[in-house]
Amino acid sequence: MTKQQIPKNSTSKVADTLKSKKGAPPTVKISSIASHKQVGVLNNKERKQQLKKLKLQSNLSNQSVNIYNNSNSNLSHENILKSVIDSYILPLTNNNNNNNNNNNNNNNNNNNNNNNNKSTTTSPSTFLDIKTYLPNVIVLLHQGQCLKKCLDGNNKSIESIKLRERWIELLGFLLKPNNHNLWVGIHLLCETVRVCDYDIMNSKLELWITILTNLIESQKKVLSLKQNENKTSSTNQSNTISFKEYGSIIILLSLLVEKATKWNDLKRTITNSSVMSQIVSLILLSLDQQYGYPDECKIDSLVAITSLIQSATTALKPFLFKIEQLAYPLLYSSNKSIQESASTLIANLSQCVGINTTDLYWDISVQKILVEMNTIVDKVFNIFEDQDDTINKSTSTSTDNNNSNTTSTSSTGRTINLPNNSKLLNVGDDQVISMLKNLSSVKFPDTPKETHSQTSFYIKALFGLSNCLLRILSTSSTTPSPVPIDEIIKLICRILNPNLNHLAFSNLNLSFTISEMIFLIQQFHQQAFILLSGILKIFRKSLLVHSKTISSLLLRPLKSLNYSLMSPTIHSQIYKTISDAIESFGVSSSDSLAIQVLPVLLKDILPYIPEGGSGSNSMTTTQNTSLLNSSRLTITQTINNVDPTLHDFDSLSIKEDALSALSNILLHCGSYLQQQSSQQQQQQNNDSSFMSDNNKQQQQANGKQISRLEIDQLLVSLLLECQSLSSVKKNSTTYLNSSYNCWRYRSKLYECLIHCVLKPVSNIPPVLPYSIRIFTNGMNNDHHPNVRTICCKGVSICESIIHPQCPSLATTTSITLNQHPSSVYKNLLNSNVNAIMGQEDDDFQTSEEEDDDDDEDETIENDDLENEIDYKIQLEEDDLEEQEDQAEEEEEAEEEEEEEEEEEEEEEEKAIPVQTTTTITTSQNSNIVMKTSLFNTSTIQKQASSVVASKVTKIEPKKSLANNDVSIDDGDDDLDLPDIED
Repeated sequence: MTKQQIPKNSTSKVADTLKSKKGAPPTVKISSIASHKQVGVLNNKERKQQLKKLKLQSNLSNQSVNIYNNSNSNLSHENILKSVIDSYILPLTNNNNNNNNNNNNNNNNNNNNNNNNKSTTTSPSTFLDIKTYLPNVIVLLHQGQCLKKCLDGNNKSIESIKLRERWIELLGFLLKPNNHNLWVGIHLLCETVRVCDYDIMNSKLELWITILTNLIESQKKVLSLKQNENKTSSTNQSNTISFKEYGSIIILLSLLVEKATKWNDLKRTITNSSVMSQIVSLILLSLDQQYGYPDECKIDSLVAITSLIQSATTALKPFLFKIEQLAYPLLYSSNKSIQESASTLIANLSQCVGINTTDLYWDISVQKILVEMNTIVDKVFNIFEDQDDTINKSTSTSTDNNNSNTTSTSSTGRTINLPNNSKLLNVGDDQVISMLKNLSSVKFPDTPKETHSQTSFYIKALFGLSNCLLRILSTSSTTPSPVPIDEIIKLICRILNPNLNHLAFSNLNLSFTISEMIFLIQQFHQQAFILLSGILKIFRKSLLVHSKTISSLLLRPLKSLNYSLMSPTIHSQIYKTISDAIESFGVSSSDSLAIQVLPVLLKDILPYIPEGGSGSNSMTTTQNTSLLNSSRLTITQTINNVDPTLHDFDSLSIKEDALSALSNILLHCGSYLQQQSSQQQQQQNNDSSFMSDNNKQQQQANGKQISRLEIDQLLVSLLLECQSLSSVKKNSTTYLNSSYNCWRYRSKLYECLIHCVLKPVSNIPPVLPYSIRIFTNGMNNDHHPNVRTICCKGVSICESIIHPQCPSLATTTSITLNQHPSSVYKNLLNSNVNAIMGQEDDDFQTSEEEDDDDDEDETIENDDLENEIDYKIQLEEDDLEEQEDQAEEEEEAEEEEEEEEEEEEEEEEKAIPVQTTTTITTSQNSNIVMKTSLFNTSTIQKQASSVVASKVTKIEPKKSLANNDVSIDDGDDDLDLPDIED
């Protein structure tokens, strides 16, 4: 359809709305109405002119506040909605009417060519591609709450009532089954439900639910006919909805239920068993495999039923068993999005059972997942485990089953422990027992018989079950529930115990090939580390009881013999889990995990630099060259002297994750590393005498403990090398082919240096003088914005450490040391007077232009101010003179007292003829007199002690005597000096 074929009514109305300029709100986006190229109403010149005028009007509208509420403005909310209806919705309705007229004319076999030409109008595909600009129309409807204000029932004007009725009629027309634009009607109804009020929901809720359910019922009939006939019929497909429309309809149904539950009366009507059963059955229709719905519809159904559970809660309790039967098998699906949506659904199922039984249902669901994961591990890793242990486990479970009546056995022999009768006394209902038994009896898909398909089946099953377990543990429940942390840790240990070294034994009867077994071990190990990191994030310090086992699980693959054969994804996942463990445990993990992982971690963070680079010359000046040269990886070079793993993102991710783990170690355990390393070295030196030669060799093989000084030196040297390579033009190729070219690697290095600055150690030289230079250079010269922001952060941290105090307040007058305080006070008062007078002069000049009569009043006020200020200055001078006189009198009295005390001391000294004195001078020139008597008479000792006490109490030295290098010369070394108390 060309631009001239648009109906005249819509073009005239759109043009009238665009020509109006008064009262355009600044937040309305005119581009969605005027500047759209496909509307075809205006020419390019006219459109540009309208846009310029509307921009000017929007700038002018910022000055007024009440434009939004102005009903007379042409761009009000009502006029915007009218323009949307006329320009976008009415053409769709006219197209459908004209298509129906064409069909009637063809059936009657009319031969009038003129009538046929008039009746041949555009199809929806030739008019406008509604699917492309529908999001812009929806944004326009919500711009400034346009649709919400137009549908507000409090607005009782005639125009608003007519507009609401017209909008609802158009929605009803677009939701007809035979309408080609049904998808547009569903989306517009969805936006209407989001913003409508109680009156519209009360009047139209039942109508909308019946329309949507009838659409899905018609699709269900067609799909059932297809299954019976095993062929597709075009007549049936014309009257049905598509799978995409089905997904939108069930989402709309869940939104209707969620909105209706906000009001109690509507909640009672919609949660009725008859209405809710129809809605739930239609939403769960796509999860049934017999109808053949695609995966997208299944995801929509899972999302819709989850929102129903969160809004209706206990109203879905009668349908709980049906939901469980359809949701749990989807955990084995090959689509990860289906697994995630199913796990969120299972995690929210405990909201349907009520408060009294939430903890029981939650416990059984966790047990069911753990039992199924253990069965998968039994089938895969049963060869590596001892058969005696498995036999003992099976016998113990059988005895437990005989003792307790409330147990449910699975297909593999493992049991789910149902609650005892004592726990069910408070509930007092047999429905709870049946509900829990139904949950425990839900079956998972059977394993395929072919060994080739079994590997993928087990991997998908373990991934889905572990994700579901993490989602259940992370979802909040209404009541506190027990968490089996011990069983989860045991399961992780069972998965991580088998290793590639076990495949070397010839006694094993493998059901899989060696390549399949290696793949299974790697995938299971990766998922086990993901599960471990998830529970560390959820429970954090509550896992401190298992800190040693967790640290041993993380360190074992890094220190094992098959370290080089490890998958790079597992390697990076181990470092992610280590960082999560250090964040959750804090300083308590330094002894068991942080110090032990540092020797391996520092090797993995080293970058690759091609041979022939000049970066090694810049490293020779640092003290850490031995560590760098000894721990650099030997990498095979290609012909072009480029690392073959340079563009391998897995190797870069290992370095990045290792640096993130190092940054967390420095942040949480940085100030504790030096102390721990020194203590461990002392213990090793003490224990070395009692160790045998073999143990000493093993200890040397493990490597020495990395100190904090080595870490600081390594980080500073790496960053200096990076900046030197990037600054020199000769090393441009070397820099581009190295690991420094990755901005994520550089940013992690700068983060580690920031944490080194934040966590200093007193016994080692500080990193601060080097770091501030490195950060300023990176902030000015690095080419990536994210790295520059991190460097700017580092500079601000360094400056806040160096200059922690606040800047001094600037004064208007300069104060000298020799200046008298009274004169200082006068200067301050004069400066304040000048400031006041300057402000008043400015006001006087501005007021002089307006009115000349104010001059006399202001001069009188200024004279009064001057008189008051002079009077205050005289009072202050008198007070200062009085204070000075009092201070002089006090000083004279103190001098007289000191002279009397000196005369008394001289008389006492004359009475004691034999006495030796020793003086100790401190750095502050404070003399302490210690007197010792050569005689043993008691009288002399008492007099000496009294004199010493009177003198020492007056002296308070700032520094201790132990820290000062003072030589005491006594006549006899055997004399015991009396103790002096400061």
